[in-house]
Amino acid sequence: TNTNYYGAGKIDAYAALKGLDSRYQAIKVYYSKLTDVNDKSPYYDVNIKGNFTLSNITPGIYRIFAFWDKDNDGIESSGDIIGYTEITVTTGGIYYPTIKLSEMIP
Repeated sequence: TNTNYYGAGKIDAYAALKGLDSRYQAIKVYYSKLTDVNDKSPYYDVNIKGNFTLSNITPGIYRIFAFWDKDNDGIESSGDIIGYTEITVTTGGIYYPTIKLSEMIP
C-alpha cells in the first residue's frame, strides 16, 4: 500500500510535497550542544526513508534528538516516542547517526 494516501483515497499533500512518508511525517529532529542542552536547534523534517540532514553545525559534541509527537502538542511529553544519540562533530565531517526511539513513560 502507498502510505502517502489516507482516508477515502485522498493524497497527503504535505507528505507528497515534502517527500515524506506519512509514517515519518510527525517525527521531528533537533540538536543541542552538550555544553548547553537548553539551547536547542529548530526542528528538522525526516524524509521518506527516515533520514534527515543537519547543516552548518560548528565542531563540538552534540545530542541529536528525534521524537514522534503522537499527541501533536509540539513538545516531547508522556506517550510520545523519543530517542537521542551523541556525536562529536569535526570540521567537514559527514555523519550517519542511528537514533533508536522508545515511548516516554511518565
